[in-house]
Amino acid sequence: MTFETVIEKNISFIKPLFYGHQNCESSHSHGPAVRTCWLIHYVISGKGIFRINGKTHNVKSGEMFVIPPYVETYYEADSIDPWEYIWLAFECEELPCKLSEVIKSGSARQIFEDIRALENKRNSHPEYLAAKIWELFSVIKGKTETEIDYVETALGYMHTEYINGITVGEIAKKLNLNRTYFSVIFKKKTGVSPSEYLLNFRMKQAMELLTNRRESISVTALSVGYPDIYTFSKAFKRNYGVSPREFMKQK
Repeated sequence: MTFETVIEKNISFIKPLFYGHQNCESSHSHGPAVRTCWLIHYVISGKGIFRINGKTHNVKSGEMFVIPPYVETYYEADSIDPWEYIWLAFECEELPCKLSEVIKSGSARQIFEDIRALENKRNSHPEYLAAKIWELFSVIKGKTETEIDYVETALGYMHTEYINGITVGEIAKKLNLNRTYFSVIFKKKTGVSPSEYLLNFRMKQAMELLTNRRESISVTALSVGYPDIYTFSKAFKRNYGVSPREFMKQK
């Protein structure tokens, strides 16, 4: 059995607590017990039973069983084909969606495998785990189209508000999304992070202003959302390898 506690950090809304993996022996059991946090087990292989609220569920590979806080539960591995599972515990101010006691989702396996891959790393990566929990909720809700809507709306903000210096944090707030989750779904749709996309878009507009319209560097900086020339010049050089002044001389 492996078990990892997450290093404490300030993460809003969802806070990962610990995660682990276990290949259970025959009839291995836990409980009856009560948890003070949310705990989700994903069964990789084998099967077992899960008891909650007076009901007994037969749970097998490709399914998750959900333990809510302050609810008594009991679970036991099968005597012939005991289960192997990965678990994840977290605290949450308010669930993004309702969770059933048992959830079938083959597509959630990769999320838990990604979490398991952190076992050999010293840093527990709380931000990464928080993003994985948001991704898990997305899979459970089946809201792929909603994710696309969020990204398209975000692109609209970037393309129209870049001149006003809009930030990724402000866009996430406008969408009423956790910033980490927003970054996950944006990169899944576009292939780049929102901060990288926004920077590239600003630099593309700056290139247009400097090349075709022959605007001054100070006007260009303000026109793409940078309040001062120094910050703009640093970003431009990092992106294109030369400063705006050197670029204009070359042109």
